[in-house]
Amino acid sequence: MCGICCALVRDASRAVALSRAKEYAKALTPLNSRRGPDSQCFVTIVFGSASLHTTVYMTEEEVKEEEGQNESGEIWTAIVLVGCVLALRGPTTPQPLVDKEGNILLWNGELFGGVQGLQPHQNDTQIISDALFKHHGTGIEQCISTFRGPYALIYWEEKARRLWFSRDYFGRRSLLFSNFESPDDKESEGIASVSTPSKDSKSVLLLTSVVNTASIDLPISWEEVPAVGVHCLSLDVTDRLNITTLPWENRDDSIWALDSRRVPPPTGPVNSHIPELQDCKKLQNYASEFEKAVTSLLTVLEKAVSIRVNCLHSSDGGKTSQRPPVSILFSGGVDSLMIAALAHRNLPESVPIELINVAFENPRLSKTQGSLYDVPDRLTGLQGLEELLGLPNSEKRKWIFVCVDVPLVELQEHQAHVRHLLHPSSSVMDDSIGCAIWFAARGMGYIHEKSTYMGVVATPHTSENGDEKQEHNGHGGDEGPSMEKTTHVSSAIRCGGDYVSKGKIILVGMGADEQLGGYGRHRTKFDKGGWTALIDEVTLDVNRISHRNLGRDDRCISDSGKEARFPFLDEEVVSFLSALPIHLKMDLTLPRGIGEKIILRQCARVIGLKDCTNLPKRAIQFGSRIAKIASWKTKGSDSIPL
Repeated sequence: MCGICCALVRDASRAVALSRAKEYAKALTPLNSRRGPDSQCFVTIVFGSASLHTTVYMTEEEVKEEEGQNESGEIWTAIVLVGCVLALRGPTTPQPLVDKEGNILLWNGELFGGVQGLQPHQNDTQIISDALFKHHGTGIEQCISTFRGPYALIYWEEKARRLWFSRDYFGRRSLLFSNFESPDDKESEGIASVSTPSKDSKSVLLLTSVVNTASIDLPISWEEVPAVGVHCLSLDVTDRLNITTLPWENRDDSIWALDSRRVPPPTGPVNSHIPELQDCKKLQNYASEFEKAVTSLLTVLEKAVSIRVNCLHSSDGGKTSQRPPVSILFSGGVDSLMIAALAHRNLPESVPIELINVAFENPRLSKTQGSLYDVPDRLTGLQGLEELLGLPNSEKRKWIFVCVDVPLVELQEHQAHVRHLLHPSSSVMDDSIGCAIWFAARGMGYIHEKSTYMGVVATPHTSENGDEKQEHNGHGGDEGPSMEKTTHVSSAIRCGGDYVSKGKIILVGMGADEQLGGYGRHRTKFDKGGWTALIDEVTLDVNRISHRNLGRDDRCISDSGKEARFPFLDEEVVSFLSALPIHLKMDLTLPRGIGEKIILRQCARVIGLKDCTNLPKRAIQFGSRIAKIASWKTKGSDSIPL
């Protein structure tokens, strides 16, 4: 996972183009460097409209030597590419990655399939660069369309002078853009058209994983790069900026001109078969078909979880147990519970699993009523932990239930920073969800007493001076962990004192509700319009996943130098679920907590989970109770100020 950015400036003056591109890139780098703390590098390229030669600068000193040159008489293009790398697979590969022909790759993602020969512990950046190079002249967009996994990329094709950029089909990685005329020439209000500038016009295109809007003192606006295909900016004729979109075969909604060429999507359409009454009236009427579907879903979902927990760097390529924990955003609902159980089944026993559970101070509770952090997600999370401890071989696993308690004053302290990460998302609901995800990803809290250390439940004991300490049973651990008494059993003991998550990846359950009827609006549609209306709503939800909130969630999680991985949005999982008839995925004639996600709930029972499989959907902003303290007098759709 990385933070990437690109600043492209065109000007009649070489010196101005170069200095401004450098200025914009410098402003975009700080937040990107938080995403990629292991390596930060840049490459600068400059060329004129009348020149066949491209100058490439790899160091700051080389750029400074050229800034004084003020050649004119043609249109100059300067591009600064910055890569900030979080190394998770194989040896660290600094970015931007420049190949022998001068092509340059910025890659923010994880390749889980689509390119032959890639191994789980192998760094994918060089392999992607090689694959793109082989497709010069024969379809770079076709090569990109074969990638399986979350990504945002920027690629400079040197010989053709084309800048390619794209996000994966589901938009799992953030990439923002701003495209404007220089304010020296024309007052900019939002995104101004630069499709046909005059020779003396100055044109700017900025691409970045994340932006602090206060760092660029211009009245420009930002948008998510549409995840509708592969975008190309041709600069072979530099008197204009032409961005075109080579769309997925099932997408026609790009904000830029559509190319006649199209790229195949990684998944098929949602099955539109309308079930007849006998198909779904009673479970036994389709027991055999349902059982087969459950088995198949369990197979593809387990594969998706397995590759995501095992594609992770260790100092010796994953051959020993010296691996960091795997973190899971954990509420105890069926989505996160399934991910945790499948991670347990597919990880070596020596790898700890962190269950990150976030709760916000509930000022409506008094201390006599219980802990201020006994929010719904904390209680169901602890119930889920108990179920996980009952799975086969769970006694051999180190389970770390991390309680992330956020008091109101701490929320207020970090809210402005999180709002910059959210941008361009700006609603009250974005603010609540974004803050909850950001605090969870930061992972600062304490270990709950029900956590285990190699299968031994952590229990308090009293030291000689009467202080309670955690018993580590000879296995080591934090030195001198203190514990604090509170007034409620569910949060009664803090084992290990302050704890900071050590995981580098966070598994999250986004995508399950859209595909499996988990939202309340699905039941509303079904009640009003039956199966036809439900199918239409699920189809709409699946098709607009890329337009919604995954870029926002990526920006909030990655700010802590961690990477989000989405098993339910694995291409094989989505393809399988999309092909299934609707009545095998959900039956909304049944009550909440049973009918929605019915196939996933049955998968959970098959692998040994029980009580928590019947919990209804509860959004993170409500389960963590941030909605109670952050927006008492506002609606979720209201805008927030930066």
